[in-house]
Amino acid sequence: MTETRFKNIVFDVGDVLVDFRYHDLMKDLGFDDNCVEFLAKNMVETDFWHELDLGMWDSNYAVKKFTVEFPQYKEQILKFWDNIQYIVKEYDYAPGLIQAIKNLGYGVYI
Repeated sequence: MTETRFKNIVFDVGDVLVDFRYHDLMKDLGFDDNCVEFLAKNMVETDFWHELDLGMWDSNYAVKKFTVEFPQYKEQILKFWDNIQYIVKEYDYAPGLIQAIKNLGYGVYI
């Protein structure tokens, strides 16, 4: 029987190496619980967001779409998108884990 040796390790990013922390981001920005739940449900947890994530739409279109659909939250939507770079946070263990795997001779792909 032939020994199988893996050469590469492939990681998913979301909730593996980074935290997709949209609720926390909204709370960090000072949004109240009702606003957080509304925007989570009607903006981030939608099919449109998934399409946005796939690159089918750009962020400028998304901001315009959401502010038109939910004018009562326009200020919060703009603030959220102005801080979108903080929506993910690397888990503390991620860099060390990746380096340890590389040190064992594996290729690491994300």
